[in-house]
Amino acid sequence: EDRSHYLTMMRETLTLSRELLKKEGTIFLHIDSRMYAHLRLLMDEIFGENNFINEIIWVYKSGGAAKRHLSRKHDSILVYSKTGSYKFHQEKEKSYNRGMKPYRFKGVEEFHDEIGWYTLVNMKDVWQIDMVGRSSSERLNYATQKPEALLDRLIKLVTDEGDLCGDFYCGSGTLAASAGRLGRRFICADVSCLAAANAVKRPLRAGYGFNVREIGRLPGRGSCSVSAHRDGSFIVLDSFATDEAAVPARYLESMRELLEKDPFALLDYWCAGRLDSDGTFVSMEPVFRNGRDGLPVSKEDVLREFTAVMAVDIFGRMSVCALH
Repeated sequence: EDRSHYLTMMRETLTLSRELLKKEGTIFLHIDSRMYAHLRLLMDEIFGENNFINEIIWVYKSGGAAKRHLSRKHDSILVYSKTGSYKFHQEKEKSYNRGMKPYRFKGVEEFHDEIGWYTLVNMKDVWQIDMVGRSSSERLNYATQKPEALLDRLIKLVTDEGDLCGDFYCGSGTLAASAGRLGRRFICADVSCLAAANAVKRPLRAGYGFNVREIGRLPGRGSCSVSAHRDGSFIVLDSFATDEAAVPARYLESMRELLEKDPFALLDYWCAGRLDSDGTFVSMEPVFRNGRDGLPVSKEDVLREFTAVMAVDIFGRMSVCALH
């Protein structure tokens, strides 16, 4: 039943994705071994067998070893186009010579590095890219987080600067981070509050500003709340709370005790900005994780431009409040 529901959802998502895709566009579908066969057939049906471009094998290192089967250390990325007019930028990669020695073939350009001699060949469909490690600056502790190196390579393969990229299961926001850094526009969507919060956090952490057009309360998920005021050259958070309706009953008491000891214990990040008359919050500063220390600003005229604060809790719930 769960598999049937999942495949129905994926059929709807992929069908809509095809409708939204430009004729020069390309779609990547990342899957593991559990659903590969089902989704490969579904992609053939929706995009057409003739529009299949590649199956990229993403090989990675990760913890854990199996006893009853070979350790599964790769995923597949299916690549399809909408038409035969798709963009494609052929990339080159190193191919090391046998024995790491020079061939000296006529007309073949060879190179040398600390490993040995190599030539440059068209990129193959097996990619060795490490997963996001525990000590990586990218790490957001999101279960399905992908490395930016993987998204960088995919984006550069089929888009140009200024092109629009989309991710309808944006998870930790890796596409947004990579696309923004590479000069591409992007649209990210997800039903998870935590995914949306992470997708917002990453461009903030990288120093990009953005507009939040609506901070809505999702049914059954609650919202966080915060108040803030100016204190000389600082913006200070006064208090922090979370909607108890969204917290399982068995955790309520411990959560209340935690907030009594530290009102900011559930605060994940916050940022200062401007709240326009139409309700749009315009970010003007990157993330500052320790709200109690305030936001030091050296120029008073810049400080006056801050009229609001956005706060996000560890559950991904967001709120925007005007400064007072």
